[in-house]
Amino acid sequence: MCSRMQTSVPARRVLDDGRVAITFEPRGGTIRALPGLPSGEHPAYIAVGEVTHLADGIVKLHAFAGQLSRRHMRLIVQLLVEQEYRVAYVDRAPGRVMPMAEQIEQGDWKGWWRIDLISTIERRACMTIMPRESAGAGADGSVGGRLSDTCAP
Repeated sequence: MCSRMQTSVPARRVLDDGRVAITFEPRGGTIRALPGLPSGEHPAYIAVGEVTHLADGIVKLHAFAGQLSRRHMRLIVQLLVEQEYRVAYVDRAPGRVMPMAEQIEQGDWKGWWRIDLISTIERRACMTIMPRESAGAGADGSVGGRLSDTCAP
């Protein structure tokens, strides 16, 4: 479960998943990815990028630099859904991929990535880890948990 911590700077918001965190400054649309949980007034960050409101429910993520992990990306998706966005368009360097997104192949946004934020959250909510004993042994004899789609009929 994600926790929410209010900092002494009222405009900045911090979201974490217990291992990593992001900060969001709505006045400038700045997201910073933190390597761990925040400490102090100005925690060190490993990635930074901009969020631009385009229209009701539509946002653009751009100018990101640094080491943004999938964990950070999940927190960003959560933040945007909480801000009532439904779709995010993401600018990535050529040859780079975007987790949770589909690349746009035609039109004005060609080369950009599109994230259906609501579907991403719904898919994430459906995924659970099956217990080790239910997963069975791997080809090498190892035993470990596996993902199961609990929303499937």
